Amino acid sequence: MQENGPHIASDGFLMRLKAVSFNSHPSSLTLQNMLLGKVIGTVWATRKDEQLVGMKFLIVREVDLAGEPQDNFVVAVDSVGAGEGETVLVALGSSGRQTELTKDKPVDAVIMAIVDRLDVKEDAVPMETGNQG
Repeated sequence: MQENGPHIASDGFLMRLKAVSFNSHPSSLTLQNMLLGKVIGTVWATRKDEQLVGMKFLIVREVDLAGEPQDNFVVAVDSVGAGEGETVLVALGSSGRQTELTKDKPVDAVIMAIVDRLDVKEDAVPMETGNQG
C-alpha cells in the first residue's frame, strides 16, 4: 500500500484515503484539514445510511497551487452545489462535520467552497527544473 495514495482492497473498494503533507520539519507527517481539488466525477449510491439520504457525493482529485493534478483523491459530500471540472475546497476529518448539511453525520469530507480564484505569490509555487521534451 502507498502512504500518500488511496488504499485499495483486492476487490477494488476504497478502504481508506489518507491525505498527508509535510509540515516545517520534513521527518514529521501531518494530516491535512483542508484539500484544494478539482471535481472529477460523481459517486452514485442508492443504498446508504439514512443520515446520508439526499446528499450528493463527488470525487475530488487533489491539485497543487498551479492547478496540476496530484495522486490523492477523496469522495466528499457536496454542500455548495459544485459541478464536474470546478476547483473546490474540501474540509477533511471532523471539520467535515461542521457544515449545516453534515453536522453530526457520518461524513469525513465535505466540499464547503467553490474556488473562484487563487492569488499565489509566484516564488511560493515550486517550479519544475530540467528539460521537458
